[in-house]
Amino acid sequence: MQDPQETQGAKIVHESVAETETSGPGQIAGDVRGIDEIKQGLFSASPCGKEQDQNLAVHLENEQDPPQGTSQQSSDLNSSVRSLGFPVHSPVENEEAGPPQCADPVLERRGISRTSSRSSGYAGSEQFEEHYLAKNVDPHDPKAFFHRTSSDSLNSSLSREAMREIYDRALRSNTCNTCGLLKDACQSRETMELWDSIEWSGSDDKNNCHCKFWSIFLKTLKEKFPAEDGLKNKQVVHLLKTLLGVKEAEDGEISCSNLVRIVRFLGPLKKDPQDKCILIRHLDDIVKRSLVKVNRKGKSLKQSWFAGDMTRDEAEQRLQNENYNTYLVRMSQSGAEEGNFVVSVKDENGIHHFEIEGNPIESCKSSELNCHLQFIGKQYDSLASVIEDLKYNPIPDEEERCEVWCKYICPDLPYNTIITPYKQTNRR
Repeated sequence: MQDPQETQGAKIVHESVAETETSGPGQIAGDVRGIDEIKQGLFSASPCGKEQDQNLAVHLENEQDPPQGTSQQSSDLNSSVRSLGFPVHSPVENEEAGPPQCADPVLERRGISRTSSRSSGYAGSEQFEEHYLAKNVDPHDPKAFFHRTSSDSLNSSLSREAMREIYDRALRSNTCNTCGLLKDACQSRETMELWDSIEWSGSDDKNNCHCKFWSIFLKTLKEKFPAEDGLKNKQVVHLLKTLLGVKEAEDGEISCSNLVRIVRFLGPLKKDPQDKCILIRHLDDIVKRSLVKVNRKGKSLKQSWFAGDMTRDEAEQRLQNENYNTYLVRMSQSGAEEGNFVVSVKDENGIHHFEIEGNPIESCKSSELNCHLQFIGKQYDSLASVIEDLKYNPIPDEEERCEVWCKYICPDLPYNTIITPYKQTNRR
């Protein structure tokens, strides 16, 4: 049986809080009791039923410090609260006063994290960062990067085009195994950065990310290297296009694998101290220095010793019916990983193949054109420099114990039509 006096006391407390105004902190109008007596009556009151017992919740705000001599009353009060099943927290010294921070169920459902910034001293100076929760997202999926947005960061400061470019790069580098392998194989960081800056050649992300349109690739080169005169030379541009394997017209595609391959032979797509492209300068050097005037069937023609991609068997077929000391220079098939070239030459002892050793790692490190080519114990900066030296010095053949001279260029090589310019006519 509940004590009627305690029940009536509980009613008076609840009714007075709802219906009367306070005349001061801890004082209720018309009530002569102090705040401590009201607290004691409140927490010692028994609830009227089970439902009230389950829903009873008491929150005290803006409490004044208790006067001295009330430590025993506070201890009794805490004991009463614990008896009802409520947790009791000890006050923290110098704790900032403020309204209780209640969890917002809407924010919790949306996954919004809230971090307070009290250094400014202004109310509401909090920073909110929104996280759109993505279910069943692969932890390595680059798209997960865009599930996170901030009110003052990525999506507010970047345009849609910039966001798309960042997404494309992340997608290429994370989803395409081919691109990843090619980038690891290429020693030139500058070349891969330029390649990544060019848009894809198709809509299939998985298959076309490592292919680019030739026309867009060439346009990007001209924008990146405006001081490069070689890009204004039709023969140089045509030679680059052929080495990259472009067979169609302007809408032809080039692959990243072909670009990485010729970088090993000719150097990187990188600016030198004159703001020119190292790879294009090497091609321009080959075009200008490989052409030699020869007499062919009573006619004076220009022929180039550069044969480009050519197998050993094809080189021997082209040389077998030529005169002694006829030669050609080709890109090695077996030594392509090292960027090696081969000098194939015919003499009275047969057809010989002498390898010019490349060094792609050092070539890509150089700030200017220097492929670090090694041949007959000497180092050369470019392919044309090696062949220029062979005009005056023979190649020692240690196996045959003889010297091999390179005097005549093998005629009608496939790259002759690419490197040889058309004759100019006078216009009036």
